[in-house]
Amino acid sequence: MYDFSYNGIKGSKLKIFASEYPKIPAPKRAYKEYDIPGKNGVYLQDLKKYEQTEISVSLNYIGSTKYWGERWREAKKWLSVKNAELMFSDDANVFYRISKVDIGENQKKTMRVGVFEATFTTKDGLTYLRSGKTEYEIKDVIENQYIECYPVYRVSGKGIFLITVNGCVLKVPCDGEIIIDTERELVLKNGEIINNTSSGDMSGLALLPGKNDIRVSRGFDVKVTPNWRCL
Repeated sequence: MYDFSYNGIKGSKLKIFASEYPKIPAPKRAYKEYDIPGKNGVYLQDLKKYEQTEISVSLNYIGSTKYWGERWREAKKWLSVKNAELMFSDDANVFYRISKVDIGENQKKTMRVGVFEATFTTKDGLTYLRSGKTEYEIKDVIENQYIECYPVYRVSGKGIFLITVNGCVLKVPCDGEIIIDTERELVLKNGEIINNTSSGDMSGLALLPGKNDIRVSRGFDVKVTPNWRCL
């Protein structure tokens, strides 16, 4: 048996453990197929994203007969959370982004032992580095050792802010602090969406594998949460 965590809570805290290491499918690039009249085969359009995958984990829990049902209810409550992170104890530097969890039927193997299956549906099948959730200076994220990732830029200052990443430009007024979320393609101020004040190519602000060219307007303080990810 080994430990794992979901939504920041370790299974061991609830006395729930994985009975064996799950089979983790490799990420699959998403494509759309088109038939081309008069030609053999199909045309594949790269959708520039990865498909969802499923990670099934066999779980068990042990407790006194008196609290067996209570432990099962705790398990269901814990795994009912959507849009959370899944992390395995033997690979604790990375996590999976989970959309939902499907819980199988509960079987009472003995008077004290219960077993069930939990199937975690990932958002994209990719592994995300925990270090990628930290804010960095621009100079520290220029080199991307992983696959393309979608950072969050936190900008502080006053005036017209310009950011250029690998030749792609975004222009937005800033008075205080704004957030540029490249994955959701949102510009936020105090939690409010202000995309209508910006102009340019926000999708181009992703960090590509290798060295990136990032330039920003002077007089602004910029922090970057890179959201490093890998296959």
